[in-house]
Amino acid sequence: MFTDCISATKLLYLDDTNNHQDTATVLAIETSEEKGVSIILDQTIFYPQGGGQPADQGQITSSAGDVFIVKDVRIINGIVHHFGEFSVGNFPVNESVELTINSERRQLNARLHSAGHLIDAAVQLLELPLKPGKGYHFPDGPYVEYQGEIAADEREAIRLKIEQKVNELINSAFNTQIATTSLSQIKELCSFVPDYVTDDKPIRVITLVPKLGCPCGGTHVKTSQEVKQLNLTKIRVKGGQTRFSYQLT
Repeated sequence: MFTDCISATKLLYLDDTNNHQDTATVLAIETSEEKGVSIILDQTIFYPQGGGQPADQGQITSSAGDVFIVKDVRIINGIVHHFGEFSVGNFPVNESVELTINSERRQLNARLHSAGHLIDAAVQLLELPLKPGKGYHFPDGPYVEYQGEIAADEREAIRLKIEQKVNELINSAFNTQIATTSLSQIKELCSFVPDYVTDDKPIRVITLVPKLGCPCGGTHVKTSQEVKQLNLTKIRVKGGQTRFSYQLT
């Protein structure tokens, strides 16, 4: 495998969610029966699927007119693979190329991901007895899930309170803060630290609401107002887990 001697891809999207066009150098091109053609670059603005957020899509082009359509993006052992197909030509290794992501898709995914964080913030501010679990921030049915249960006769009232609190936070127009920290210092920024966070690498913390940061590698809005408006559509309680489904308008 060519990737055995390739360094980890520099992730440009970590610094700027609104960077939708940039350049990179082709390090390798691989083909697999399962995924097809994969372009490996020294750096990328394409977000690889993970953390409950779908991958970016878009295209990679060269000055010679070659075009690669990016349909899926995954990160494997620190190396980002841009999966897709050539619509025109091909790239030689070491070619300088231009990266362009689908801006509408990126913005929607960022809004959905940030909305999930705002629900987390509302749950904390309302002091609900729930421990954060997983999130699914895909457009086809986003939700956030928690350990703990809400009594059946309280769910509708809780749903309305969370929805109201989230929209208050959205309208507060908080600026999103991005910080890199260590496990020993993370509690200064985060009120809750997931078990999967380790001290073997720097930790990126996203703060959408002051003093309520969260470890996260995803893309987010620049201000909470960009989320626009959230409807908390459903509360489902099953097996000691509470799931809040939501939609954005």
